[in-house]
Amino acid sequence: MRRGFEAGILGFGVGVSIHILAHMGTVTLMLQLLARGAHVDTRDSERNTPLLLAARHGDAQMAEMLLAQGAGVNAKSHAEETPLLCAARLGHVRVANLLLDNHADTSVNDKDGSSVLSVAITLETLTYLSC
Repeated sequence: MRRGFEAGILGFGVGVSIHILAHMGTVTLMLQLLARGAHVDTRDSERNTPLLLAARHGDAQMAEMLLAQGAGVNAKSHAEETPLLCAARLGHVRVANLLLDNHADTSVNDKDGSSVLSVAITLETLTYLSC
């Protein structure tokens, strides 16, 4: 393993770097990190994956790239939140539709019992989702 990869990018460890890049929406650097062997579903301390962070920030470009790299569309965080639940809860319709197109499970609930459907109804975004 190369020394630069061990240190990650931006001087942080690889796991931290991949989550920072997902948060920042830096697709080019994310692709470089993945090409060097970082795992696309690396989890942070809250068990968030980069795809969940992209969904949280409404970053469809990052989400699309991560899905193309094999990211788990139904990976759950510590709160049992999936990328689809997160995108729906925050009204990120473009990301939610991208996740649905990639076979996101619409039947899951988070630890509070919220489902994609209940969240969409609450936010009145149901008409925008292509379920």
